Amino acid sequence: MISHCTSSSVNPVTWKTYFDQLTEYQNKDPYGKRVGKASLKFHKSMGSYERAYKYKSSMPTKALYYASRVIGTKNYKQSINQLSDAIV
Repeated sequence: MISHCTSSSVNPVTWKTYFDQLTEYQNKDPYGKRVGKASLKFHKSMGSYERAYKYKSSMPTKALYYASRVIGTKNYKQSINQLSDAIV
């Protein structure tokens, strides 16, 4: 998605307004293969971002990948192998 946003002192657009409207649009008109609801968040530091990524994305992906290799069906194992690049 490409977005263009302009602002001025006469009619200012804040980042919060921009993100709220973008999220609302993405939830009303979702992409075909999306997994969950759209959400956007600014992090105050790189450490905050890294912790959020680890707990919300990296760890669940790794758990799903390794669990599927043990208990998944053949079709599920083939599908989950696409995640192997994401967990490196």
